[in-house]
Amino acid sequence: MIGAVNKYGKEVLWDDMSPVWARPQYHYSNGDVVPSGYLHVVGHTPMKEITVQGNLLTVDVFSTWSDGRPYGNRELCWVDTESKGWGKGG
Repeated sequence: MIGAVNKYGKEVLWDDMSPVWARPQYHYSNGDVVPSGYLHVVGHTPMKEITVQGNLLTVDVFSTWSDGRPYGNRELCWVDTESKGWGKGG
C-alpha cells in the first residue's frame, strides 16, 4: 500500500479524496480512496461513532468540542492488520 500511495503526485495526495485526507462525509464510495482488498483506517475526522463505509474505517471518536465536551462516543477500536478484521471494545 505504501508503494502505491508513494506513486501519487501532489494533485492526488492533497485532494479531499486522497488516501491521506479521506473524509467520509464527502460522499465516499468503496474504492474511491483505496483499492479493494485494503482496509483504510483514518482518525483525523471527528465522528460521533466508529464508522465503516466499504473499506474505509473512521475511528476518531475521542475528539472534543472547543469547550472540552466529548464529540464522539469514546469507544475503542481494534484492527487486525493481517485479516483486515476490526471490532469495538476490548
